[in-house]
Amino acid sequence: MFCSIIKVNSMERYIYSLILLSVSLLLFANVKVIDMVGCNLDIVDVSDNKIELINTSNAFNWFAGVFENIDTTTKTTFRLDMADIGDESLGLVDVGKWEGLWPVYTYGKYLDYNTYIYYTKNNNGYWVSSDPFLTGDAKLAGTNKTPVQNVIPAELAEEFLSEDGMYWSAWAYLKDTKASTEFNTFTITNQFSYSTASISMRVPYTYDFHKAYMNKLIDANIPGVNVHNIGKGIKEHDLYIVEINHPDTTEEDMKNRKVVLLYANEDGDEPDSSWIVNNIISFLISGSPEATEALKDLTFLCIPMFDPIGWEEATYGAFTYQFTNNSMYDFTQWPWLIPDGYKSIRSEVISYLNLGLDKNRV
Repeated sequence: MFCSIIKVNSMERYIYSLILLSVSLLLFANVKVIDMVGCNLDIVDVSDNKIELINTSNAFNWFAGVFENIDTTTKTTFRLDMADIGDESLGLVDVGKWEGLWPVYTYGKYLDYNTYIYYTKNNNGYWVSSDPFLTGDAKLAGTNKTPVQNVIPAELAEEFLSEDGMYWSAWAYLKDTKASTEFNTFTITNQFSYSTASISMRVPYTYDFHKAYMNKLIDANIPGVNVHNIGKGIKEHDLYIVEINHPDTTEEDMKNRKVVLLYANEDGDEPDSSWIVNNIISFLISGSPEATEALKDLTFLCIPMFDPIGWEEATYGAFTYQFTNNSMYDFTQWPWLIPDGYKSIRSEVISYLNLGLDKNRV
């Protein structure tokens, strides 16, 4: 009788193991891309734990994708084939420049505002949110090893903690990468702890985050800050310019103030500059002594996202040199056909806002 019980339990464990293996293989075989704006990765083949990818937007310097049904029990390798990416004028992509590149990943929602908020620990051991629209105790996120947040499951949060334990972001580096110049491919290998993950060349600056930030900035009603919505693109994207002055600035003062014009994301596949301009805005509205001093004699005009359509389609140069309210996003006019584009941008911004500024001082 005892032996009979042992045999039954062993068989049950065997069958259970087969079921788990079958489910795991089924899930992995069904790994797929979630269609997402701003992303350009697609799966062309899945073999064992290797996923072959292509770049669907012909972007030279950007890739991003959201994947679901990732096998969390073993390492997964994503191999991006860039062999045929390029054009006649600029040539083909050379992934050799990606040698040493560490892309990033997150388990957070790709388009959610909070996925792009990070935390730092202060001298009192409290985690402090980077969200500029939170104040006082609302900025504090506890004193645990990781901050209290709702983007990454708490049991996985340490995966996104910096080595010194002082910085936390919902995006972490993918360090096991290889750029092959022989085949013009880029390979990423990682064991993910969650079955849905976003992979990106760099931390994206999404239109959804941008729109949410602009709405929060408008709602904050900060003295000296004006958010100008100068129109919509052909896909109904709003194009914003943020004007920031010292709160005590008068109309008379405006006649003699120097102006700093900052615009970013002039190419849709370049998010880094958008984060710079976004963080400059956050600094200037912070009310810190340094920010107040910077605004004493300067007006800042900031455009964090210059090309929303280029971002959505993950393409380069959708309207790099175009900036007029009437012809915005006119794809029949290629950017490089418009002479002296940057001066045109400056003139159009100043003319449209009618700030009483001398464009030659911008």
